[in-house]
Amino acid sequence: MQVMLVRVLSIISMVCCSMTMLTIFLNKNLQSFAFQLVLFVVTNDFFFALAFACPSAIETFGADSWQCSLQAFSTNYFLLSSIMWSCATGYLISDVIVASKSLSRKKGFNTVLVRRYLIFFCQILPCIPSMLPVLLDGYGDSGNGWCWVKKGSGKYYIYRLFTIYLWNWMAIFYCVYVYIVVTKSLAEISESQDENHWTGSSGWKTLKYYPLVLLVSSMFPTADRFIGLFHHSYYWLKVAHALARTSMGILDSAIFFFTPKVTREVLRSLEYVCTSLRSESSPTSSTDKSMDGYTKNICESSDDVDLTDYHNMVDNKHKSRGAIA
Repeated sequence: MQVMLVRVLSIISMVCCSMTMLTIFLNKNLQSFAFQLVLFVVTNDFFFALAFACPSAIETFGADSWQCSLQAFSTNYFLLSSIMWSCATGYLISDVIVASKSLSRKKGFNTVLVRRYLIFFCQILPCIPSMLPVLLDGYGDSGNGWCWVKKGSGKYYIYRLFTIYLWNWMAIFYCVYVYIVVTKSLAEISESQDENHWTGSSGWKTLKYYPLVLLVSSMFPTADRFIGLFHHSYYWLKVAHALARTSMGILDSAIFFFTPKVTREVLRSLEYVCTSLRSESSPTSSTDKSMDGYTKNICESSDDVDLTDYHNMVDNKHKSRGAIA
């Protein structure tokens, strides 16, 4: 039951992340620096959910196989990268809000350089703690049928702390601080009613919720591991642990699509597609467009014009419609 729920939720998370990535890729108005950060977050969420959606390598290849180590590495790496990107969004948004400056106005701020630093710290560095259990033979059966750090105490407990939980708990404390500071600063800015302030950017307003997703998705895993230090954890808590982790992509995508700017752009794109389909299916669309253009030219002209051609066009239009009917 637990495995089925996790896989179903992982597939839903993959679909949501795919929709988010496609929306950003296909819409140039949603490719600002703020939405690029969102793209990195949901991309890691997608591959993390993919690792859970795939059947466990333990069932097919065994707990000591390299396939199980690969699946464990993928799960840990993409989860850790997603956590790091959430912290990066929190850092940038808090730095911008507290400084009360936009990134484009901030002296010496280079978005290209910052993007490179973020890719290094959030996408490359997580390889180190994720790779250590591979080198030290620490990946295997985690005790619940999934490939991750092997079940046991001693060195395996240290592996679990170093690969994910130490970074996760530091990220939680930092995100709590960020959320308090950001919420307080936004309230002060709203009271000042400065319409020209940078917070008019919908993308940066959205980023403040991504650290909150990390907090929500880490509650049950943290409680599960903490209780597990003293005695065997509860079954429902383990289920909540797995579901909370695999729902990160759904929550991150929901925040993206409920952003006002994103909603407007999506609706505008859908309206454009529907209009194009209607115009292609209408047999008289070309005639109507020709008449509209001819009428516009007549209206814009200040000289006397010969309306013979116009009346002939109207007659032809009615005849064509009668023929179609």
